[in-house]
Amino acid sequence: MSFLSKFNFTGRFAEVIRRFPVVMVFISVTTITLFMVIDTKNTNLFRLPLAGFIGFLAMLNWTIFSEVYQLSRPKYWTGVAVLTALLGIYYLQIPRESPDQYSCFWYFTAGLSAILHFLLAVIPFFRGKDNTAFTNYNIYILTAWFQSALYGLIFYLSLTLSVLAMDQLFDIRLDNIIYLKLFILVTGLLQTPFFLSEFPDRFDDHSSPAPKSVFRILTSYVLIPVTVVFGLIIYAYFGRVVLTGHSMVDWAFVMNIWFLGTGLLTWLFTGYFENGSDNTWMAVFRKWFPISAILPCAMLFYSLYRNIDTYGIREELYFGSFLATFLALAVLFFVINRNGDKRLLPVLLCILSVVLFMGGPVSMCKVPVTSMQKKLVSDLTRQGIIRDEVLQIDSSVFYQDTNGLITSKLFFLESHKSLGFIKQYDKKGLLHQNADSVTASSIIELLRLGRVKTANEELFWNIFEQNRKVVDIHGFEKMIPVKNKEVNMTALEFLAIDTEGKVSVHLSDTVFALPQLVPRLYDMALHPDADKVITDQAGTYSVMLIIHAANGENRNNEPQLTFLDASVLIKKNTK
Repeated sequence: MSFLSKFNFTGRFAEVIRRFPVVMVFISVTTITLFMVIDTKNTNLFRLPLAGFIGFLAMLNWTIFSEVYQLSRPKYWTGVAVLTALLGIYYLQIPRESPDQYSCFWYFTAGLSAILHFLLAVIPFFRGKDNTAFTNYNIYILTAWFQSALYGLIFYLSLTLSVLAMDQLFDIRLDNIIYLKLFILVTGLLQTPFFLSEFPDRFDDHSSPAPKSVFRILTSYVLIPVTVVFGLIIYAYFGRVVLTGHSMVDWAFVMNIWFLGTGLLTWLFTGYFENGSDNTWMAVFRKWFPISAILPCAMLFYSLYRNIDTYGIREELYFGSFLATFLALAVLFFVINRNGDKRLLPVLLCILSVVLFMGGPVSMCKVPVTSMQKKLVSDLTRQGIIRDEVLQIDSSVFYQDTNGLITSKLFFLESHKSLGFIKQYDKKGLLHQNADSVTASSIIELLRLGRVKTANEELFWNIFEQNRKVVDIHGFEKMIPVKNKEVNMTALEFLAIDTEGKVSVHLSDTVFALPQLVPRLYDMALHPDADKVITDQAGTYSVMLIIHAANGENRNNEPQLTFLDASVLIKKNTK
């Protein structure tokens, strides 16, 4: 018997087509259309594979539902027709613009995909509680997916190496996109059918797992130790915060989410072995993990609160809040009732996904935008830029932006097409764009924001406004380029800024410094209405700089230049 014959590809595919005919149609449509459009710039063509993927998930759920509840063939095909009609409506709603363009529809799609995945975990158990069968079913699905992914990866690597060898040996010069296309084909037409061939067809399995299975070894000697070590790190960090007064780092919530997520999954895995192939290590972990997770849950919510209070409700923080809610409810539920109904987990995830991605005014599409708008108005009011709900600028004031918080909110709202709200405060007509045309850069230029990093007291200064006056350049002989730090320059004559922020002029016959240029640029940044032309003398040369943009740092009250964009004119004095 050959190695490949052990996989029984013919038998597997025949069984998959018999059991999942409609699912296989959607797999084929999705794979083939994605293969054809992946290298095209026409984003409108991606609508078909996207709809095909959602259709694949929906039909897989419907097929499992019909098997579990033994629907007749007419009822099954009626359901297929209804789902196909709904999928057609979904297809018509897909935006024609690129997926990287902001649209609430993409959040809806993410939520729909998540819900269809979570439903797959609970569909066979709608009628009643059966923790053992529920655990066995989901573990079987997970191991089947990992097994198919491993086989698919091996096949893809072998195929890729073969194609690469042919490309190099025969100078075929294939485009790199061919390897992505091969991945799409292997994933869609090999890995996914292989996974479906292993999909469980029994939904009341109470058998005990093999005592020496690879999954048992992975759970007992990899996942549990990793979770325990991670937990010890979190408890040690909590001790540091409490005992030393150390300020909790911003990303502490990410650390706690990873611990709680990994720990909860590992805890569920240990339940798979509880009936027949358990060990002391698993039993101890299964008993104490829910209790040990209470403190990390508290740290998680506290860290999220601190971040939201400082930065506003950004998308990752809003998403993290929902994850925190799920993890906290799951931990609390199993602390109170260790043998509680595990169906709660996918059902709760479905409910949270509906609220998070499809919740209208409370969805992730709306709440972060509304929060950032309110936070931006609050920041501008605190700076005195908005007074009595009116945007007003004092040209003699240098507005500071601690850690770039205002700037980050401006660019966030611009990327979400929600910055135009600021026009309602522009009652003096300072912004010359319509609400739909307001950009973060235009507001930064208008406000002349300078960033301040409070952690190391470094003042970042900027010159945004270009020269808007006619400049007399009579008598100057030539204009030389500016060479900023670590920029290669082919010209033999230029104005250079070195790594320490010092400025010098390099000519064919001499080199001289301009020690007063940086202080004058800094003074110009403090007085935005000042003339954008600087003249200087250095030996027998006169230099004129017409400033377009510049930025730098002020360390220990000494300005340093980081970047300069200017027209530099040179002339040699005759006297």
